Amino acid sequence: MKRGVLLKLARIFAGKSQLEVAERFGADQSTISRIEHEDMYIDYAMELRYIDACGGRKVLQTMLDGIQKLLDRSDNNHLLLA
Repeated sequence: MKRGVLLKLARIFAGKSQLEVAERFGADQSTISRIEHEDMYIDYAMELRYIDACGGRKVLQTMLDGIQKLLDRSDNNHLLLA
């Protein structure tokens, strides 16, 4: 999965709009869109800033919990591990 998609998922799991993340990130909404669509390069430090703007560790834990629930479903294990 591409980084931009993962960052977008972090924002969605946090329940935030691009505008809300942009305000916390210190950019405009179009910058957030470009990041999520991978139309601009961002380094690791900027990725961390983006995650912080989404809610930091809390949103990452929510994402991981959601992924774990998918993995725990025996009927989906063959799809995720293939």
